[in-house]
Amino acid sequence: MKLCLIGNPNSIHVRRWAAHFVNRGDEVHLVGAHPLAMTPPEGVHFYDVTAGFNLPKLRYAVWAQRARALVRKMEPDLVHAHFVNAGGWLGAATGVHPFVVSAHGSDLLVQPQQSWLFRELAHWVLKRADKVLCVSSQLMERAYELGANAGRVEVLPLGVDLDVFHSGHSTAARAEPWAIGPGPLVVNLRAIKPIYNPLEIAQAIPLIRRRAPGARFAILTYNSEPALLTQFQRLVQKSGAGDAVHYVRNLDDEALADLLRAADVAISIPSSDGMPVSVQEAMACGTPLVLGDIPSLRAWIPDGAAYFVPLHDIDALAAAVIDLLSDRSLGARMGEKAATYISANLSRHAMMQRAEAIYADLLGQE
Repeated sequence: MKLCLIGNPNSIHVRRWAAHFVNRGDEVHLVGAHPLAMTPPEGVHFYDVTAGFNLPKLRYAVWAQRARALVRKMEPDLVHAHFVNAGGWLGAATGVHPFVVSAHGSDLLVQPQQSWLFRELAHWVLKRADKVLCVSSQLMERAYELGANAGRVEVLPLGVDLDVFHSGHSTAARAEPWAIGPGPLVVNLRAIKPIYNPLEIAQAIPLIRRRAPGARFAILTYNSEPALLTQFQRLVQKSGAGDAVHYVRNLDDEALADLLRAADVAISIPSSDGMPVSVQEAMACGTPLVLGDIPSLRAWIPDGAAYFVPLHDIDALAAAVIDLLSDRSLGARMGEKAATYISANLSRHAMMQRAEAIYADLLGQE
């Protein structure tokens, strides 16, 4: 199969999807809907339609024209855009079918509410898609509200690589790339971006340290906004907790899994979310979780598998972390329940087998 993917070439989800089909033996082409910030995925034919033109109000119109010409010349068997915004806009503009689009979260839950233009673009993409894949049931409902065709929407979580992310011991001895030192370890799972409320975590850190002076914090900085990261670092330094906070970049999956297994608590407090893979991976590793209390997470995470706190309540966030650091049996029960659920329901291998079947159905294959 000649597969054309369209999306952010820096997104781990896009890169993993591409790698799966490359490893299966398919010919995979990736059209970047954002400027490339790292090496293209191995074995993928990569095209940068963003090169040389990045004017904010005009760029997607130009990029769409480039993508349309490129993909029509490519003649793929199937086009699959990741994220309804950006990649979806370019994918719909190609006019090539079968056309699949994946909704990941804020592309349906947040952006269409920000302006009428984003709503109209989402409607346009969804109406043209032969299949809409949503990582959660909440996203599926939103897709239908925005105009997706009846019977063309399916829930397909991205899932977890259970060979890597599991609650057992690491498969090989590895040097800790975070090398933070002794003491309870708290990990922020999400990128430093506004939607993930990182400054609230920065404000909670000194509150946690007052009750747990030995606590240390690993902050994942992949795909972060530089100005917001600088603001985060300044808040931490001003609080006097700078020596306890360590910034971790670009871990491979095995190192990330080791970090999650080493963590005593992991935090994710987004304003909006779907079925975040970062949360699923922490659950698979048995890491006790403190999560923002939003309906899209409550909808799929089993009772007792995470500690939910009200959004924007910094005192409650700090108190939840302290509770889990103080009551290790509570964290162990949460972690065990979470790992069992992921193992039974969210294997990436099973999810990708379903994706292959969806492709085959669209292509008229048995």
